[in-house]
Amino acid sequence: MTSKELGSLEDVVGRSPVAKPRPQEAGETLWRNLLGALLWIVGAAAMCAASVAVIDRPVATWMHEHLGYQQFGWFAANLHGHLLRFGPFGLMAGPSEALRPLSALAFAILAIAAYAGWRPRIRGRIAVALCLSVFASLAITGIAKEAFGRTWPESWLGDNPSWIRDGVYEFFPFQGGDGLGSFPSGHTSVVATTATILWLVWPELRVVWAAIVAVVVVGLIGGNYHFVSDVIGGLYLGVAIGLGIAGLMLSPKDHVTVARRPY
Repeated sequence: MTSKELGSLEDVVGRSPVAKPRPQEAGETLWRNLLGALLWIVGAAAMCAASVAVIDRPVATWMHEHLGYQQFGWFAANLHGHLLRFGPFGLMAGPSEALRPLSALAFAILAIAAYAGWRPRIRGRIAVALCLSVFASLAITGIAKEAFGRTWPESWLGDNPSWIRDGVYEFFPFQGGDGLGSFPSGHTSVVATTATILWLVWPELRVVWAAIVAVVVVGLIGGNYHFVSDVIGGLYLGVAIGLGIAGLMLSPKDHVTVARRPY
């Protein structure tokens, strides 16, 4: 094998084919990563629990009285058969809302191209990973919402019990229904998942990716669409899914060549 061929192989797999970790080193890395994942879960649970206990209700009450659609209702739209007013905070959640149809459209185009014979290289793999991360985030978040069954800050569905209207602040695990889907925040999870992958593959624009997540988070809390703990849970879940998808589908060098290599 020539040096040119070897260099191409390294670009594809993302690491040298010669250097391999010893079994002991691989085992230590595995246990270290498992410990990190456990600490990640414990940290997420602790932050969410603290927010549920002391932060969520006063913040939701203050947002309702001073911000949100009650004070800044620019236009009205139909949501699940109920007419609601939306304002700037609702628009701030737009990037997350747009990711759903965009990922479906992009994945359909990529699938048709693959059927026609196209085989993804670096940028193509990144595009596929981004689409699948949105799908995975929506599915996993939906399961989590069903499992926790949390009431919403506001009565967005017209008749659902909420903290602001009814003083209801409860979890009803595995009860089902749109009225029990506040935790975790799906909008936060989707945008955090996407931003995590972009953070890894396009590090030059990390400020942009973080800013997009921040805009969505501020919009969700400012508009009283979610409790603070909902957003925290969505952030942790979204980042975890993004890291998992990146580990499964992308090589360690993809972030280096994404802006320089053709498809």
